[in-house]
Amino acid sequence: MPRKQTAWKTYADLVELLAAEAHPPVTLKVIPDGDQVVERRLLDGFSAALRKKNPAAQQVLDRMGIATTYYRQHLRGIGTWDIDRRRLLANGAALRLLEDHAAPAQAGLFEGLTLEGKVAEQKRQLARHLMARQRSISANRRKKAKGWLEPALSSTVRPVAEPKAIWLFSSDELAEPDMLHPLVARSLLAQYLPAAGGVVVDPMAGSGVVGREASRLGHRSWSSDIRPGADFVAVHDLERGDLSEVTGEGVADLLFLHPPLKRQLHHSPDTFEELVGTYIDNSLVCLKEGGLMVLVVSSEDAAGALQTVTQTLVDSVNPEREGRVKQHGLTAHHLAVARDGSQAWHILVSRFGMAG
Repeated sequence: MPRKQTAWKTYADLVELLAAEAHPPVTLKVIPDGDQVVERRLLDGFSAALRKKNPAAQQVLDRMGIATTYYRQHLRGIGTWDIDRRRLLANGAALRLLEDHAAPAQAGLFEGLTLEGKVAEQKRQLARHLMARQRSISANRRKKAKGWLEPALSSTVRPVAEPKAIWLFSSDELAEPDMLHPLVARSLLAQYLPAAGGVVVDPMAGSGVVGREASRLGHRSWSSDIRPGADFVAVHDLERGDLSEVTGEGVADLLFLHPPLKRQLHHSPDTFEELVGTYIDNSLVCLKEGGLMVLVVSSEDAAGALQTVTQTLVDSVNPEREGRVKQHGLTAHHLAVARDGSQAWHILVSRFGMAG
């Protein structure tokens, strides 16, 4: 990549080349507030081709002078960014600085921000802007965005009597279709966090079933979702930013991931396993050493892909990230099945730790 070529220009050139070489070709001019749906579709297809070691895809990167790791770790993510960060990048802001501050950007805190000069000066400008914006947020909004739910003072809920591999539930007891039954959430928590006083993080919480059950069992929890279904659930898009700035690092004893169904996504179904990998990568920072991750996958999504999703879970820890590596791989595999056969969930449990 030429020394003076900016990250935005490189990204735009790549996407426009992919559009021109698509079958049939797509007319697309990449601008900060452009059609990201089309951009994402082109990048999803290109990323899939790279994973399959398609020579033509690799030749595109080679021809443009783009390293494969640079594409995977930086460029492809720009297609999912919010408009404020795309605008700043196009105007010369530092790529790494914008990547490291995904959460405040998604929370709308970048509105009205301009970044100029060298990276050090941009950092100072950003810090001043965020401080000013955060002061202007009302106490009520801060409370709602926090996402934490404290342990209940008393509870009539008792842990399951014994560990189980399969849980049966009644689908007519669910408030919403495709949600996880409270019995299943409670049973998982009771089995893997039997003593009160743990911390549970659920960044795909929906209506907050896991958080509520964790509180009833005496745990502290943090819940978020891209579209919260309860007042205590914070707004956070796990696909676009990790949890470090919203939960802190190394706080959770148990991390609960319940990805949306393929049919609920705007992405190509071919990218589901990669998307699951993104969710895992963006969540691991919140886990304590030796913490547990629970991944819930619908049987309709797991059909023909369960082995791949399982391998994605086992391989998702980046050995270069502060020495974190997998210790035990897949710990357990459960099933949760509706008695009427309308729903079935594969529940994969894995334990992670630190090297050394």
